[in-house]
Amino acid sequence: MKKLEVITRPEKLEALADALEMSRYSGMNITNVKGYGSQKGMEEKKVKIEIVIQDDKIEKALEIVLLIAKTGNYGDGKIFLINIEDAIRIRTKERGEIAV
Repeated sequence: MKKLEVITRPEKLEALADALEMSRYSGMNITNVKGYGSQKGMEEKKVKIEIVIQDDKIEKALEIVLLIAKTGNYGDGKIFLINIEDAIRIRTKERGEIAV
């Protein structure tokens, strides 16, 4: 499993969340964040979307994010892929992909 962390423009959030949900990627966390990139320019408000995805489904999710989030301008954001060793559903104690 991998955690997909997407930091992007707030105006892209609705379209991105809708497209991911329509493609059966759900269970995402959304957080407002603030920061700056390598240009060290003005701090901008962004949103961070976090979603844990099975390894064999990650490329399709990346395609969706890249298609929708890209404007071609500075500040489009970043995507981070993080390996997830395990997941545990607290209520049932289920582990692994079934817990996601």
